[in-house]
Parts: sequence; C-alpha cells; structure tokens
Amino acid sequence: MTGSASSVLKTDTRLLSENLFLNYGLESLFKDVAIIAGNVNYIIFDIDDYYTVQQYITSTFKTVLIGIVTHNEYNFIDEHHVIYRIKVDASIAEWRELLILAAAGQFFPRSEKVRLTANERNVLAMLVKGMDIRQISCELNVHLKTIYSVRYHVLTKLGCRTVLDYQILSVSKAFMHWLTINNVDNVISRVNSKVIA
Repeated sequence: MTGSASSVLKTDTRLLSENLFLNYGLESLFKDVAIIAGNVNYIIFDIDDYYTVQQYITSTFKTVLIGIVTHNEYNFIDEHHVIYRIKVDASIAEWRELLILAAAGQFFPRSEKVRLTANERNVLAMLVKGMDIRQISCELNVHLKTIYSVRYHVLTKLGCRTVLDYQILSVSKAFMHWLTINNVDNVISRVNSKVIA
C-alpha cells in the first residue's frame, strides 16, 4: 500500500496508497466528516510507511496520522506524533468514528512503548544477524530454553503472536528503521528467514 501522496478530498488530506477502492471509500467518508471536523490535516498511510510519512506533517493545521494496520500494530514505533491505528478490513462505521474522534482529539491510541532488556536486545540483534537458536545459545553460553524464553518475550513485546509474524515483521521497512534508530547492536542487515524455524 505504498505510493506517492495523492489528495483525497482537499490539499490537507493525503492518502498514501494505490488502493483505488480505499481511495474512493475514504473520499465519500470525508465528504460527511469534513462538515463535522474541519481544518484537520489527515494523513492516511500503511503503518509500514510511518517513517516516510514524516515529510507530509505540517504545522499549519492539526495533523492526524492514521496508520492502516494489516497484521501487526507496530507498537514498537517511537511516535513523534500520535498514530491512530485502524485495521485494513474496518467497516465504514469504524472509519467514520475514528475520523471524527481523532479530529476532536478524543480517541487516544495505546501508549505502550517497547522496552527491551539488555538480554532481549542481544538476542534480537543476533536473530536479525541471522543466527539460529543454537548459535545464540553457544554465543551467550546459556541454555536453549533460556534463549527460547527470551525470544518469546521479545516477540510478544514486538506484537508478534507467532514466529511467522516475526519473520514478516523483520523484513518491513519500519522495523529495519526502528532497529537502526535504536542502535540494536548496529544491525542493519536483513534477517535470514531460516533463523528461528
């Protein structure tokens, strides 16, 4: 769902998506909502593009960031601006309610912030480098069960329910950018998909 910024209704509403059905649906929603919530800069984007959206934020109008969530809510993102999250398959009523509440500032997204311990950071860095559980166990000189436990806690904090969720997340642009920003052992290489099978 990435693409160039295109105006949905006004110049202060941007939909960063190539999904024509979403564009048309939101266009009709904004006709109703614009009467209720004026002078708001809505930026609607795929949550994975959060860091590229920063250039579209202006101080002229109140800016409302709405991230479209597919499988992971990306709670690890260090939010410089509040992100309102909505599922990709949300109903029209849910979209309308979110737009109105976000414009009024009444709906606040989760404020959970991912905090990793030193052990969790080490294990995450090694996973990102492509090491498997046994290699990590030998490298850190700890038992396999300990590594599995730490990996489980890391995945939970990142919002992943399964290892497959983590593998999908680990190759996303937002996750790689987050790793770079948080200097997780200076790791910027792609994850080996065989790592944590």
